[in-house]
Amino acid sequence: MKSFSQFMQSIQSELDNTHTRRASDKAKKTASVFYFAYAHNTDTETFTKFCPDAKFIATGELHGFEMHFEEYANIRMNHDASTYGVVWKISSKYLKNLDGYEALHKDYNRIPVEVDVKGKAVPCVAYIMDPAFEAKEMHRKPTNDYVQAVAI
Repeated sequence: MKSFSQFMQSIQSELDNTHTRRASDKAKKTASVFYFAYAHNTDTETFTKFCPDAKFIATGELHGFEMHFEEYANIRMNHDASTYGVVWKISSKYLKNLDGYEALHKDYNRIPVEVDVKGKAVPCVAYIMDPAFEAKEMHRKPTNDYVQAVAI
């Protein structure tokens, strides 16, 4: 049988563990990520609909990828190319909004990339078209409205 002191210590230990777990969960919810945007997600008005706390960090260059259009914009690996875009800082809680918008694991996949911002490599996430979705979209041209939205 536990003594009263041991009983109280076990309760305190469980409370400490709960507090640590909650603090960790809160930190995860408030953590930020850098996101490399190309095409229409470079537009502040468009992008902040999904990530209202987004903060513009800088423009950057993603080496080794080229922007390509099917029905929608995509980046493809090409060691001789670069894609220019915007680096946003967003809170992790809005990353799910972005995943939904990009139809994660259906239309696009999220990948880690390093973006050159004024000569400094900044770790970011970016979205690249899923190969199955790309194959389906390969012969479709973007609409004029989409091209205009990207060109702005």
